[in-house]
Amino acid sequence: MKKILLLGLTVILSLSFGTSITSAKTKTIYKNGTLKITGTGKYTSLKYAGNKRIKKLIIGKNVIGIDNYCFADCKELKKVVFNKKLKTIGHESFKNTAVKKVVLSKKTNVGDGAFYNCKKLQSITMRGKIKKYKRGDNEIGTIANKVKKVKFLTPTNMYTLTHINPAKYNVYKKDKKYKSINGGVYRRKDYLCVIIPEVEKFTVSTKSKTFDLDNIYHSIYRFDDTFFYTNEKIKKIILPKTINKIVYTKRSNYKINQWNFKPDVVPEIIIQNTEIDSESRKVLDDWIAEKSKLLICKCKNLQFYGIIVIRGMNVV
Repeated sequence: MKKILLLGLTVILSLSFGTSITSAKTKTIYKNGTLKITGTGKYTSLKYAGNKRIKKLIIGKNVIGIDNYCFADCKELKKVVFNKKLKTIGHESFKNTAVKKVVLSKKTNVGDGAFYNCKKLQSITMRGKIKKYKRGDNEIGTIANKVKKVKFLTPTNMYTLTHINPAKYNVYKKDKKYKSINGGVYRRKDYLCVIIPEVEKFTVSTKSKTFDLDNIYHSIYRFDDTFFYTNEKIKKIILPKTINKIVYTKRSNYKINQWNFKPDVVPEIIIQNTEIDSESRKVLDDWIAEKSKLLICKCKNLQFYGIIVIRGMNVV
């Protein structure tokens, strides 16, 4: 009888202070808009997904993971305190939140769509290499699509670069393969621009001598006729006088041919080198024609009857 009364009292006290057990090893405490996860192990509960009251989340020092979708659609969630021991952040775990800043450790792997559509997100600090995702029907294809800046704490690779779409990339200073210049990503060995950030206008570095059109749309995935891509915003690309050759490898950074990629806008390519060779001009003209044709096909398929924006070469 005493044991039953004691158990009942424990439950009552727990509810009074906003404490709830979420798994065998973790629990949450909610108070005045702040939710704290304590205990050890991985947090797996979907109890708070879509919660409109949580404004701040504190992940306890011994919590090692946040599972898929746990805090998705918590639209008032503005601040998350991540611990240094955190190993994983699951797929779409913080999608559609109001988080402004994300600071992760070198140990934390970030899942697909973890910060997707976080419109107020200013910056993400994270490891340079994420683990490869398993392809699936619901895959978003990008960690974050609205973030202003991403900073890598370790050397990166193309898989990671093509899974996050900031307006500015900041590559790890000691990265032996890549270098960031004015928000874009370049190969160190020849300064070829391999990643254009999510901006409307981009000027290629004067250290570059060659420009590969294939790197404009740098992140394309195909799964059962579903496409995910980046650089939806790009409208103008300026090639400086140092660019003396334009190529189109038709071998995207993600190793998928882009012949059937249908952009929303074919960007204007401004060539500042008036003496660029005729072969480069032809490559560019053919690329514009290819993308423009696909754009028109896309609009027809969607039964779109408005204005179609097609931009062409402009030599200055």
